[in-house]
Amino acid sequence: MHGDADFFAITKRLHYAVHGHGDPAALDAAAAHHYTHMLTANAVELPDHVRPGDIALLHDPQTAGLAAPLAEAGATVVWRCHIGADRPTGVTEAAWGFLRPFLTAAHGWVFSRRAYAPDWLDPQRV
Repeated sequence: MHGDADFFAITKRLHYAVHGHGDPAALDAAAAHHYTHMLTANAVELPDHVRPGDIALLHDPQTAGLAAPLAEAGATVVWRCHIGADRPTGVTEAAWGFLRPFLTAAHGWVFSRRAYAPDWLDPQRV
């Protein structure tokens, strides 16, 4: 993963927010735009390394934005998340709202605890 300091600051905010900590206002449209820009730049090299039928296991918020380009390249994409909160809060909802457009391209999701999975994910694929 390549990224600048702003990208890693955004993903650190996401990490804390998924745990239920931090300021949800920090996950605004500007943050989403920068996050998308950085992951789009990372995705450029994927076609050289991914073949149809490959399995791509992504891990945590830094990589969520790679789910769609990997799926488009023919990979089966699974996103893994070891972080979360047992009960949703306004902060966790903001984090999942930020990540949702990126995660929907994954074929499946793995969480360390069932309670960490947001309720909008297809339970058959969690």
